[in-house]
Amino acid sequence: MAATVAATPILLSLLVATTAATDTADTMNALATDFCRLDIYYNAIQTELAGWITAASSTAVALEKEARQMQLAAEIYRGFKKGAAYYVLAVVSSQSADSAAKTAKDAAANILPAVQLITARRAEAATLQFFEETAALKPAKHTPAATGRTVVPQTASNTRICTAEVQPESKLVKDCSSAEGAKARITKIRQHLDKLQIIQTVKTTAMKLPKIQITAEAQGTFNNANQWEPTKDNKACEEHTRGTGSGSAAAGQATNALAVAAVKLVSQITRAALDITTEGGQPNSETQEGTGKTSDRRLLTADSALAAPLQAAITAKPTQFKRLADWTISDAAKSQAAQAFYKFASKPQAKETDSAATEQIPEAIFGKKEGNIKDEFLDPLTRDTRIISTENGKIESSTEKLSESNFARAMAYYYSENIKKAAATAGGNPKADGQAAAGADKTEEKKDGDNKAIKSNCSSNATTEAFTKRQICKLENNA
Repeated sequence: MAATVAATPILLSLLVATTAATDTADTMNALATDFCRLDIYYNAIQTELAGWITAASSTAVALEKEARQMQLAAEIYRGFKKGAAYYVLAVVSSQSADSAAKTAKDAAANILPAVQLITARRAEAATLQFFEETAALKPAKHTPAATGRTVVPQTASNTRICTAEVQPESKLVKDCSSAEGAKARITKIRQHLDKLQIIQTVKTTAMKLPKIQITAEAQGTFNNANQWEPTKDNKACEEHTRGTGSGSAAAGQATNALAVAAVKLVSQITRAALDITTEGGQPNSETQEGTGKTSDRRLLTADSALAAPLQAAITAKPTQFKRLADWTISDAAKSQAAQAFYKFASKPQAKETDSAATEQIPEAIFGKKEGNIKDEFLDPLTRDTRIISTENGKIESSTEKLSESNFARAMAYYYSENIKKAAATAGGNPKADGQAAAGADKTEEKKDGDNKAIKSNCSSNATTEAFTKRQICKLENNA
């Protein structure tokens, strides 16, 4: 029993490895063997491509939201504990937001054409299937006529034709229950899309209307065209034996008759692999039909017109951007913004890559060497309380909410408060470091203590030496 239990993880590992090895792009392509499976395949590619655009757009929006939050926090905490940290995070998040916005724009421009072309090719396949779905048809009406023959030679007066009318029934839905068992595996083509080189499709040259098979039945001898009439049930044309009267009551009762018994549509479509790397590099390589005029419009999507945008979309898969919530203090300290800030604030002549200086950045700017940005800098902004005075009363909210709903007003308010503080300090009436910009930050000062020795060094002309001793107001009590 113990041996069986021990062997189970090994067997499961082998099963997972085997499944992964068989779930290749080629395997997914090979599964798309009929309309139902190919439609699942197209839908998976379409969904994945559209998801890339949506993800890029959502990321850009989220990073822009983070950037506004950090910009506001940097203004609120200017001159206080965490002020330098929020300044660096504001720069980092703004850069990420700008890059993400450009990526989202490029993604839409490069991926949307591929989505449109896959949609078109999928619609073409559905249209062709629409014709194929018609079952064998039985003509609803037969009409005899004296003239109009074009195939059988006309001799004397013993000539007539019989026209059968068929109205196919429109079938708007296909039962694809037979493909449900393979759906999960076919959909895995999404996992391979960013490296896909070959797709399964119906090539343009293979897009053919169904072959039409007509079955005609004849009975008896035809001698007198003047007695050529339809049977009363309209299922045949007959040469009746009752002079110029009407035909037989039913086709089955006719002695000399001709009828179209059935019309059948037979599929001519074949599915094949399309190499988008070679076909995409040869735009309009297919045989051109039509007049060549600009007024010509294609009725079916060219293979090259599908391959080129799809290849471009795969190449343009959006870059993943890291949210601030996923950053560690170490990550932020290694950013160009953090290193530049530390360099100019402490050692203007030092290189930003100075290893000794780099080791000091986390604690100097972020107050500690270890930790994550979410816990130390993002979450507090969701719990704090800020009050802004306006002509319509006070706005009371957290920094996070202010950045979302009143960003411009909040930035203007805190910027003006900081300008007032700076002006008062320059006029010879410096305020104690740690005094809240809006009066609500005094709690922060009291919580972290009042270091008079450090406060005595605070001024608008703080020296480099003071910074290295952590005695600049903007970096006070970061530890």
